[in-house]
Amino acid sequence: MAALTGAGLDATLATASGSLSGAVMNYGLQRRLAFRNAGPHRLTAWRYLVSCICAWLCNLAFFFLLHQILTLPVTLSQLVTTGLVAALNYIVYKRLVFYEQIP
Repeated sequence: MAALTGAGLDATLATASGSLSGAVMNYGLQRRLAFRNAGPHRLTAWRYLVSCICAWLCNLAFFFLLHQILTLPVTLSQLVTTGLVAALNYIVYKRLVFYEQIP
């Protein structure tokens, strides 16, 4: 995000872009590190995609609220947004995306 805002991109657009690029790498890491016994990709991949869209929208909404409406600084807005979305993502992944356990 810092590189994008440093290059002149609007902070809200930069956080949205960062959220999308993070989601691309996150699926594989979640499957390998956090939810090793998750169900097959054919079940988890589409749920992950839907959860990413929801997380991306939450990221955008939280950042917009904190930075544009409450006029908090960019760094603080992004830190709070990241914490909120990370907590939300873990709950969604555990309960809805990777909940099947393979014996």
